[in-house]
Amino acid sequence: MLELIAIVGGPFSAARSIGSALRRAALTVCFPAVCLMAGGAASAADWAERPYNPPVGSRWTIERDLSTELSDNGAVTKDTFKITSELRIVGKEGTQFDITYARRKFSYESGDAEEQKAMLASLPALQNIEYRVVTDAGGMPLRVENLAEAKAAMRAAFDATAKSLSDNPQVAESMRRGLAPMLDADEKSAAELYLDEVPTLAKAQNTGLKLGETRREAAIEPSPIGQIKLNRTLTLSEADPASGKAVVVLTESWDPDSTRTLFDHLLERAGLGDDERKKKIATLEVSLDKRTTFDVADGMTRRAIVESTTLSNLWDTHRVVKSRKVVTVTEAR
Repeated sequence: MLELIAIVGGPFSAARSIGSALRRAALTVCFPAVCLMAGGAASAADWAERPYNPPVGSRWTIERDLSTELSDNGAVTKDTFKITSELRIVGKEGTQFDITYARRKFSYESGDAEEQKAMLASLPALQNIEYRVVTDAGGMPLRVENLAEAKAAMRAAFDATAKSLSDNPQVAESMRRGLAPMLDADEKSAAELYLDEVPTLAKAQNTGLKLGETRREAAIEPSPIGQIKLNRTLTLSEADPASGKAVVVLTESWDPDSTRTLFDHLLERAGLGDDERKKKIATLEVSLDKRTTFDVADGMTRRAIVESTTLSNLWDTHRVVKSRKVVTVTEAR
């Protein structure tokens, strides 16, 4: 989602400001792979995936460290954004888990002084808000149960960001219109958009993969500006039957037809006619190269390393976004 938001500003007036505002609001959202084999690779027949099954009552600390480098027509801006969150396993009914999730600490630094000011104004609105969530058997969030409270927290964050842009009301209003879909989210889409890294961590849990097996699929990625189709591969690259540890690798890229459809929709919303949109879409070049390496222990993701490069040529804007995200999960004591 963040890669998509980082490049949308190009086609519109006040592109840099609008793109930055969108990215801020959505945000207010290298360890080497460990060799798990002792004395050689295990056979596929020996491996049995351990299920995701954290104890009811357990508490987990999720630390996310994101570094981003944005090159916008050659001008480079670097950001670092750290979040420390708490995940609690409240209960289990059948195959589903009841959890709570809350951000507890954050820090943000940017080479863009205006962006840093706006982020630091909006982020406290989401601090210590607890989301009550139901997940599936693999820990994937299904719905946010206290949705009204969640939306109120998001609205407060957006209002704080808009206030920080009081010297540019047009940009603030554009940001509010662009983010309206997030405030219209239902229980399911809120679970996908509001819980930071929890959905990502769940991708390597209860995969059903055999050792060396690769699964290919297409998925829809939600974002505040619309949906885009992702082409994915998920591979169980290493596994140790004795310890239950595994390494799962996920690769993702944008579907070209889906990106053209999304940007055509955005241009239509911006007021461009059919002929003008066709000309711009004909020159559109965007791509995402994203790789996530998960370390899984006893059925639960304990570390994820996400590296991505987004390239875009959007008419008069050449933009490259490189990011590296390290997520660690430890049991709280």
